[in-house]
Amino acid sequence: RSADRVEADVTGLLRERLAAIAEEAERGVAAVPGVNLAAMTDEIAKLKVAIDGAQFPAAVEGAIHLRESLERLRRQGEEADESLRRARDLVGEIEGMNLELPATLRLLEKADRAYRMGQFEEAADFAASAEAEAARERDEAIAAAMRRLEESIARTRQQGTDTRSADIPSSSTSIRR
Repeated sequence: RSADRVEADVTGLLRERLAAIAEEAERGVAAVPGVNLAAMTDEIAKLKVAIDGAQFPAAVEGAIHLRESLERLRRQGEEADESLRRARDLVGEIEGMNLELPATLRLLEKADRAYRMGQFEEAADFAASAEAEAARERDEAIAAAMRRLEESIARTRQQGTDTRSADIPSSSTSIRR
């Protein structure tokens, strides 16, 4: 009798712990934005069926897999969120310079859409591409502005105006102190 009672107690404790893991997984799925709920809900349902059927090896394996999946999703979500934040910060700085970033904004929109859909790796990739594109668009806009300034100075010089105060020092010209 005591062996049966010990077995029943252990079985009860195991069932309670696995059920707690299933509940924790349900809360975790709800907490991660955009997660593919159907796939995760299916895994949770399989775990509950295994628990109810006292199929503890399958239940333990399912619980471990579920925890790993949720942790991976949470980590990917955090990484994507950080990538999006960096890209948005850079866009804000560049827009503060009154520069246009059409390609960057399209990439950032794709990153946001992927994030909302729970495709965190894709969101992080789009955000990283947006950062690189923002730097490229910024550099091109600055170079174009410098060319326009130099052309303007050259035209003014051709008209006979003294442009020494507007000349842009080259790297070989030393600045007087």
